[in-house]
Amino acid sequence: MDNRQSVLITGGSGRIGKFIVNNLKDYYKVVVYDTKKPKQSDVDFIEGDLRDLDKFRQVTKNIDNIIHLAAYFTDRVMPSYSEGWDVNSTGTFNVFESAVRNNVKKVVYASSICATGIATWVTSDHGLEYFPVDEKHHCRPENLYGVTKLLAEKLAWMYAIRSETIFIGFRIATVYFKSMEDGIDESTSSIVNKFIKDPTIFLNLEPLPDEKRSTYKIADPRSAEKDLTWQYIDARDLAQAFKLALLKNNIKYEIYNIGAADTPTSWESLKLAKYFYPEVPILDPSSFLIDKKKPLWDIKKAQQELDYKPQHSWKEYL
Repeated sequence: MDNRQSVLITGGSGRIGKFIVNNLKDYYKVVVYDTKKPKQSDVDFIEGDLRDLDKFRQVTKNIDNIIHLAAYFTDRVMPSYSEGWDVNSTGTFNVFESAVRNNVKKVVYASSICATGIATWVTSDHGLEYFPVDEKHHCRPENLYGVTKLLAEKLAWMYAIRSETIFIGFRIATVYFKSMEDGIDESTSSIVNKFIKDPTIFLNLEPLPDEKRSTYKIADPRSAEKDLTWQYIDARDLAQAFKLALLKNNIKYEIYNIGAADTPTSWESLKLAKYFYPEVPILDPSSFLIDKKKPLWDIKKAQQELDYKPQHSWKEYL
């Protein structure tokens, strides 16, 4: 008889989901809920769409924990804004509503660095108030993806104070993917080649194509891309963070920045900040002289409260 706690993972067949499944399957009874089968054959799989509230409510009966990952991960990959809203927002509502109705103990969900506005700016007025950016920084996302992630945080707060379910959200930095089986992910290689080897290169690159620009105007398509020069998270460390959150029980609701323990280039962190954002003030600049690669995406809260300890570095991707 399997007495382990169960964890249902939405989007468990995706790029992030694969790492989380591998990190949890020996400790929890893992159930993947997705539109496609996971690569792992030794976990349970339920095919389904987040937009089907009745089905999701049924499959989450007798589930102990939910990890909610499923979403369109940028505006660019959304077929349309209406479908992006349905999957990211209505889908998240269905997950949280089902969790509370079925007395699920805990929901750990993927928010994003984009909830703050970072990597979503559509004008050159990027909106950064200070470095390092912590969880208290204001949130003013300027694209639909960022808005849906901020909405998830607000929705989680509502359900947390009106139920017994614990809600923990992760504002996840830009994810780098590398595995023993597949090597370095193609999208990660693109970021490494554009931003890590020489962070100034992106200033001369054309932005990625995005048909939505013709409708939803962007004054400067590169205005958000420079945010890729100073923050990241290895998918293996992200999987560690989700596992740690499942073990955390003395909180009701919380938001954590999840990122790496450094900045993703040979440049020192202060040099990166001052080169790309000369007008943004640095909090406690002397600390960057002690730790010259101190992250500009502040993970101190997760380190202190979750015992989060990133193990992987951008250097592994060169």
